[in-house]
Amino acid sequence: MYRVYTTKALVCGAFDSMTADKTVQLFTRDAGMLYAASKSVREERSKQRYGLTEFSILTVSLIRGKAGWRITGVEPFMNVFTPLYTRQQRAFVRNLTRFLKRMVRGEEASAELFDMFIEAMVRAPEYEDLARAEQECMHRACVLLGYLPHEDVAALTDEVLRLHIERALAASHL
Repeated sequence: MYRVYTTKALVCGAFDSMTADKTVQLFTRDAGMLYAASKSVREERSKQRYGLTEFSILTVSLIRGKAGWRITGVEPFMNVFTPLYTRQQRAFVRNLTRFLKRMVRGEEASAELFDMFIEAMVRAPEYEDLARAEQECMHRACVLLGYLPHEDVAALTDEVLRLHIERALAASHL
């Protein structure tokens, strides 16, 4: 008997496999970054079809089998990309997702990191300076991941934030 894990997740990427299957890269609140397979999800009759699109926030039910994670159920909440109208807002969400995919490796829970990124992505239309918001979010992520010491990001200049993030990326070797 397999245990079902239910958690909130962000779809960071999706890869088609076979005729109608899909492998999805999920950043989950309770299990970190993982890949999960979903069978027949690309068929028109699939109930999971629209919930497993890139940049979707959802509640997902997973089981861990011999060959890895499998998706058994999806309850979509929203797609953070859909309500964005400007190129800068879409770039903001795309860049944060790329950063997540680069920096978060393996199945290690980080609820605080998950909540921070989801809040930033949902609030993208509200930010006046998206470049600054992006740098602040990445800096906070580097602090949570242990690559930078805790600092008040509001007091740092854009140049210092950029240098700190570059230093953290170099230190991570990712």
